[in-house]
Amino acid sequence: MGELNANAEIARHLDEHARHAARRREEILEILEATLLALVAAITAWCGYQATKFDSERESDYSMASRLRVEAEQLYLRSGQVLAYDAGTFNA
Repeated sequence: MGELNANAEIARHLDEHARHAARRREEILEILEATLLALVAAITAWCGYQATKFDSERESDYSMASRLRVEAEQLYLRSGQVLAYDAGTFNA
């Protein structure tokens, strides 16, 4: 009877050890999952920041290009006026 109790005690001890190991693996897995989610959140925030920064730079470049295009058109019209004036003066 003593040997049966000893075997039952060993089986219970092994079962507790297995449950403890399983809980430990679950805890480690949860920590890894939380770390991965935090990393994904940080990367997502960084991507949003970079996209906003790129958009503002693009808008700035676009407005400068528009301003330069308007100036170029004004200078082109002015050159046409000067050419017409010179032609009229030459013909007179």
